[in-house]
Amino acid sequence: MPLYALLYNYTDQGLRDISESPKRIRGLADQFEKFGVKTHGIYVTIGPYDLVEIVEVPSEEVGLVGLLAKASGGNVRTTTMRAFTLEEFERAAAALPPPT
Repeated sequence: MPLYALLYNYTDQGLRDISESPKRIRGLADQFEKFGVKTHGIYVTIGPYDLVEIVEVPSEEVGLVGLLAKASGGNVRTTTMRAFTLEEFERAAAALPPPT
């Protein structure tokens, strides 16, 4: 199943009610688990992004639904990156033609 790294920034709305953020995050993770989305970790970060979440989705469509649902609350903006395991990268690198 594809992995994604989701990078979040709080909106002004999300910051106004920041004390409720942990409960919202847990609620969304629980909700998406019902669709087969597995959350590998959610991390609060310091730097250009406020949160990082690593998820595994059963399909691209399910991942899209999850992102839209999170964004529709108006509390965060997201940046999404497809993530590959080291094993996936090794298979891709092994499939390359030899250097010329």
